[in-house]
Amino acid sequence: MKQRGLSPVVATALLITIAVILASILFFWARGLLTEHNQKFGETIENACADVNFKAEAFGENISILNRGNVPIYALDIRSENTGQGSVIAIKTFRSKDGAKEVTIPQGSSAEISLVGYGIQTGNTLLIQPVLLGSKGGQSEVYVCEDKGLRITVAS
Repeated sequence: MKQRGLSPVVATALLITIAVILASILFFWARGLLTEHNQKFGETIENACADVNFKAEAFGENISILNRGNVPIYALDIRSENTGQGSVIAIKTFRSKDGAKEVTIPQGSSAEISLVGYGIQTGNTLLIQPVLLGSKGGQSEVYVCEDKGLRITVAS
């Protein structure tokens, strides 16, 4: 009785095909678990940054902001460029009039932030970057729109 089997070439090709298919399944499964994005309005928050448009002015130790875009601004990432390092002064959130809770600045609204105690002087250059509030995995998470930053000079 003569037994016949698969040739070694066909067996090797089948083995490699099965290994590639299994590796692909594991890759897509793991990628889905690991890449949960910060979201705003049902899309990635990076896309919401494209709709950010604001104006900022600094007078003394106060920064005034006007939100001209379609996205509420949650806070400002403020950096001093006079230290030579672009060091972060603060991420300042907006507060309600009574100071009891954090609020966002909706489209067409304005607000002021005080920088008392941060050593801001007339003539300093500040980099102001808007911060958006998104959600990731059911939790609120902030995102700095670095490409929307403004450089302003502090006036007296």
